[in-house]
Amino acid sequence: MSYVLKINQKPGGDPIKDKGDYLDSLGISSVDFVTVTPDAIKGKAPASTLGLIIKGGMAYSIGAESEDKVQKLTKWANQFVASTETYRAAQVDVIASGQVVRSYFFPQAFIAAYSEGVDEESGGGVFELTLYQKGDLKKDAKISAGFEFKAES
Repeated sequence: MSYVLKINQKPGGDPIKDKGDYLDSLGISSVDFVTVTPDAIKGKAPASTLGLIIKGGMAYSIGAESEDKVQKLTKWANQFVASTETYRAAQVDVIASGQVVRSYFFPQAFIAAYSEGVDEESGGGVFELTLYQKGDLKKDAKISAGFEFKAES
């Protein structure tokens, strides 16, 4: 199983690029799709949020021989909320046996949570990225491969 994360640049934004405009399975170890619903809401559908939790490893560039792609995620995560760079189109493809078995597309994604750390034993870095689709546009989110899903507003 492998994964490809594509994050498209918004006007005035800084593209996140790796072999074009994506991070591939070399850095991503798992992807989870979640629907988050506040517990206190009785009519849950209007308040629910669509999300992706993406976990992976970090490849360090000693001496800046190449650009640290995950560092661009860190910069995006720390954007001021009112910035034009806050929302970006994001797509995650899940690939098995060379076929896309699931594709998640959020046209107005934002970073809800981001963390990274270093495993002291292995010396390797890890990151966890939580993306949400902008709530009032969740109807524009798409999940495809084998079936089509379009979220209700």
